[in-house]
Amino acid sequence: MKFTELQIGQRFLYRGKAYRKATALMADPAEGEGQRLIPRSAPVEPLDAAAPPRELPGEIPLAQIDHAMNRLSADIRQVLADSGLDVDSVNALLRKLQGAFVRCRHDLNLP
Repeated sequence: MKFTELQIGQRFLYRGKAYRKATALMADPAEGEGQRLIPRSAPVEPLDAAAPPRELPGEIPLAQIDHAMNRLSADIRQVLADSGLDVDSVNALLRKLQGAFVRCRHDLNLP
C-alpha cells in the first residue's frame, strides 16, 4: 500500500518503524516527538484497519443548511468579539465576512 492510500490518523509501518499519518505528507512517530515527511508513493504497511468512508448525504434540507450557516456566522461574530481587536477592526472584518456569507448564500440559491 502507498502512503497516500492511508487515512489521516491511521497507524502504519514505514522502514520498520511505527507512525500515525498526520497530514497528506507528514507522519508522527509512535515513539518520540516531531513529524517526518513521508513520500506520497512510499510503500507502507497499515497497522489499523482503515475506517470505512463516510457516506455523504444525497440531499441536505434547506432549513439545515440555513441553520448551519447562521450558527457559523454567530460563532465567527463571537470569536471576533472575544479577539481583543479594536472596534473599528472588528467592524471592518464583520463587513467583509458578511459579504462572503451573502455571496455563499447566493451561490447556494439561499434567500
